[in-house]
Amino acid sequence: MMGKKVRADEGLSGFLAQVFTPEVQATIVAVGGQLTSFVDRLRAAWAPHLERLLPVVRDIATVLSKPRAADYEALLIEIGYEPIEARMLSLWAIVMGKEDAEHLNRQRRKIGSALRRTVKAADQSTLVMARRAAVLLPLLDQWSQAWIENAIAKSGLPLTFEALRDLVRDAADRQPAACARLGEIAPLIFRHVPKARGKSLSTITVSHALLLLMNQNAGRSAAYTHSAYDEDFVDKMTMATRRQFQQPSFSPTGARRLLKTLKWTDG
Repeated sequence: MMGKKVRADEGLSGFLAQVFTPEVQATIVAVGGQLTSFVDRLRAAWAPHLERLLPVVRDIATVLSKPRAADYEALLIEIGYEPIEARMLSLWAIVMGKEDAEHLNRQRRKIGSALRRTVKAADQSTLVMARRAAVLLPLLDQWSQAWIENAIAKSGLPLTFEALRDLVRDAADRQPAACARLGEIAPLIFRHVPKARGKSLSTITVSHALLLLMNQNAGRSAAYTHSAYDEDFVDKMTMATRRQFQQPSFSPTGARRLLKTLKWTDG
């Protein structure tokens, strides 16, 4: 047995000697050196990025270590979201509720003011109308689209949002026909858009609307439950928002209306 093993080892050694010739060994050493050099360069290149990333990772870890929106988080877990999803989405609803409320309020004031000035320019020169249209045009974006589409539908105009935007663009280019047409339809649209001096959206309303949206995305109804017996809203989402924002009299009707107005929900 020992003799066979020795002969086998000798055969293997001979085979390896034939395969790993000095040239092959030199190539392996060279490739190994190049690979080591590449890894060193990669480590050096990414070191500054990793240093900047570490504080972010620590911040995320701090955020995830304790629920800052505990009532929302617990509700999202209950309706089917994974714990990590619930943690992030609950925080997102709070943060974006504030940011979106501020943005929507600014947008409402801007577009309401621009449309009012456009209406007043209806009987003036094409130059004046072109200037008003130039202010209105950039406000016709994804944030205002739902408001404008609702206003067009209520006014009965055979017009799409895209067609209105094209008309406003032509009016901004001082095309006489476009200026005249914009002067005709602007009052009809203005009548049905949210007014510049209207009631502002609150953070709690927008955050609750986002919570309703997440509930719908989980396959549930983006609605609320009102009890005639209690004469109050008794659904879990409303109660979670009341606890989260410490506002026991909060009504979800505004949030539901916002969802439908901005077409964030299907029903």
